[in-house]
Amino acid sequence: MIRVAAIVFFFFLHVACLTGQNLQFQISPSYLDPIKVEELQAAETMSHIKAGYPRDWIQDNDYISTSIISMVDGIETGSSIGKAHKLTDDQRKLLARQPVGAEIYVEVNYLSDNAISSDQEKRKVEFSLTVAPEVPAHFPDGRAGIDAYIEEAVMQKLPQHDPADLEMVSMTFVIDEEGRPTDCKMKEPTSLMMVQSLLMNAISKMPDWIPALDSEGNNVAQKFEIQLGYMVGC
Repeated sequence: MIRVAAIVFFFFLHVACLTGQNLQFQISPSYLDPIKVEELQAAETMSHIKAGYPRDWIQDNDYISTSIISMVDGIETGSSIGKAHKLTDDQRKLLARQPVGAEIYVEVNYLSDNAISSDQEKRKVEFSLTVAPEVPAHFPDGRAGIDAYIEEAVMQKLPQHDPADLEMVSMTFVIDEEGRPTDCKMKEPTSLMMVQSLLMNAISKMPDWIPALDSEGNNVAQKFEIQLGYMVGC
C-alpha cells in the first residue's frame, strides 16, 4: 500500500503545463509538511517527527521549552509543553490522537552560545506538519483525466486578460469521504471575477474522485489546492 501511495502522490505533484499564452496550472495536496499517523503514534523525540531536526547542535541542557499545538479546520484542538528533545508523555498522547488532515505546529526554544562573546542567547526552531492519509485521493482517470477536464472546463473558457492579473490564482478544495469535491475557497484571488467563477464552478462540478484512505483502509477527507497562473520553471 505504501508503494501505491507514493505513486499517487507523485501524480499530484506533477505540474500540468497547458498551452494558452503559456498559462499553467497545478493541483497538489494542501500540506504544510506531510507526516503519517503511524509516524506520530510511534514518535518519541523531536527527530522522529521532523527530518533534519538539529539534534546535534541543541544539547539536552540547552532546551528552554518545546511547544506542540494541534489544529483541525483552523480550530485549536490541543497543546502540550515540554523541555527536551524527548517528547513528554502528554506530547506523545497529543500527537498519537491526531486525525488525517490535522495541522501540528511546533516551537522549540533553546539557548545557544554566541561564537564571538561566548554569551548564551535565546534561539528558536519552528516547523509545521500536516497529518497525511495513507493513500491520497485521486482522479479516476489519472493525470490525463484531470488535465483534460481542467483544459475544457477552465483553460478554453478564459477571457482575454492582462498576464499581470493572473500572476497566481489559487483555490483550495476538499475531497470528502465519498470522493465528492466540497468546501471550495479562494486562497489567492484575482481581479478577474470570471476566472474565479470558472475555477469555482469547475472544481465544485467535477466528477467524483477516488477518496483518500487511512492506514486501516477507511475513507477520509483530504484537502487540495489548485494554482493557476504564469508560473516559472515548467
